[in-house]
Amino acid sequence: MTIIKKKNYLSLIGLAIILVLGPLAYFKFRQPKIGKAASWAQNANEWNLRKRLTLVNNSGQAFESGTTYSLTVNTKALYDAGNLQSGCEDIRVYYQPNDTSSTKLNYYVDLAAGYTCATSETTTLHFPLQDSISNGSEDGDYIYTMIIQVLLPNPP
Repeated sequence: MTIIKKKNYLSLIGLAIILVLGPLAYFKFRQPKIGKAASWAQNANEWNLRKRLTLVNNSGQAFESGTTYSLTVNTKALYDAGNLQSGCEDIRVYYQPNDTSSTKLNYYVDLAAGYTCATSETTTLHFPLQDSISNGSEDGDYIYTMIIQVLLPNPP
């Protein structure tokens, strides 16, 4: 094999390796890390559906503990799927900073005039933050959880 053919051959092999390994490396490092779910809150064992809430602060200032946080939820979709009562009385919001403690938060539901939880795609839940969230950051990992009781509770 001549030197030119050998260089072309090695270049072709190098290009093939880059074309195969490049996308693999890109997708491997592009995927976000998935956090481990906290164990079920001990004071919420009778509830059997939960959704992790990732709270994001892009306000330009820090959200201090006690600040009312507002969250828009498509309660119509939850109702249509059989996961919510028409009056939202089966929603609970918990603050669970670790596996051994959790606090059920007071919250209120804000609906547009003429809508119910069964018909609103933009139901707003308001609840107090239990910890500060600095500007440009988020708080997640099952610290705040919306829990919904589906018609039948979990068996004991």
